[in-house]
Amino acid sequence: GMELVKSPEMMADVVLDGLQEQLLIAIRIVTVGVGETMVSPGFWRFLERHPKIERQYIRTNSNGSLITPQSAEKLVASALSEISISIDAATSETYQKVRGGEFSRVIRGIRNLIAAIKERPDSALLIFANITLMRENIEELEAFVLLCYDLGVDAVVCSQLFSFGDAPEWKAPRGEWTFNYSEQMLSRHEALAHRCITTAHHTAQQLGVDLRLEC
Repeated sequence: GMELVKSPEMMADVVLDGLQEQLLIAIRIVTVGVGETMVSPGFWRFLERHPKIERQYIRTNSNGSLITPQSAEKLVASALSEISISIDAATSETYQKVRGGEFSRVIRGIRNLIAAIKERPDSALLIFANITLMRENIEELEAFVLLCYDLGVDAVVCSQLFSFGDAPEWKAPRGEWTFNYSEQMLSRHEALAHRCITTAHHTAQQLGVDLRLEC
């Protein structure tokens, strides 16, 4: 596979400590890196220390699989403004193909987060569910909208695979199935993509789901 970062490292405490002043005056903070944010001790250290500051927007990304009731409480109590959870599928089978891992764990993580928000009516934390559209999941977009409606997330955000990844050798084995970036791009399935997006858009409008197409 084409690995952009061979061995990502955790942010050292000394680096985080050195950023304290800048973090207090920043208008927007995005806490992401290579890999899962929730694994980083620096992320939790930042959240535990950082005060809620008016007009400051802090967002993070997660795959949702590590959000327990306990960590959900910490997230909701923190200064975090938005958590964007990459799901990329509406079924366990497609999740396994596209992302690998346990779909039910991700859904449980989101439910933990929503439950923690309900416990704190003063919480302003927004939960966005992400789907990167491709051939393998485009037919599940309407089902994804329905799933997100059921979960009660704040918005559904759609993007698609970028053309820079159109390298025929970019393949990722997923058990008996292989993810091939080049074949998955929507530019190769335009009529199908248009049909699925239109259907999902209508359903979202009927349900009042905030569906954002960043394609």
